[in-house]
Amino acid sequence: MEKKYKSVLEMEKDLGESSDFYSSLEKEIKGQRVARAIFSIRNKKGLTQKELSEKMKITQSAVSKLESSPDKKITIGQLLAVSRAMGTTTELLIFDKEMKSVDKVKYHWFKIKAELDNLISLCNGDKEIQKGVQQFTEEAFINITSGLIKQLERVKGGKQEHNKGLEITGIVSPIEHKRLLSKV
Repeated sequence: MEKKYKSVLEMEKDLGESSDFYSSLEKEIKGQRVARAIFSIRNKKGLTQKELSEKMKITQSAVSKLESSPDKKITIGQLLAVSRAMGTTTELLIFDKEMKSVDKVKYHWFKIKAELDNLISLCNGDKEIQKGVQQFTEEAFINITSGLIKQLERVKGGKQEHNKGLEITGIVSPIEHKRLLSKV
């Protein structure tokens, strides 16, 4: 039976090419996060490259080039144009290199709080929406709290390893969160 790979990087690593080649390939793929996001969102929206190009008033080949460009070649203007065409928002964060990590965490907390406030404002007395927002807020509470507990355990245990990429662990299901909240 033929082995299936989860990514090009996994396949390349398994095929045993030189570590220099693997490192180069990994760097190239990681350098295209914006292009991959554009491709992914376009597909989730059910748009073809041609349809997106018409909305952006550019050629289909220009969209293709955008979706295969390294991040450093994509301009802010292009990002804004593609965002408008796909009906999405664009957020660009620029932090001072000297900004402390604790201040970055605080910044993100206030962004999360603002989004939760937006959800609450949607309720307008609608019990069904209120129930959904409450359920989501409870799930977010459990997931954020469990993530913070894991970080505390790392600090207390003196573990300094840093996870590469995004690690999504401990995301609770809607059913499980009720059981966990009953203990709070």
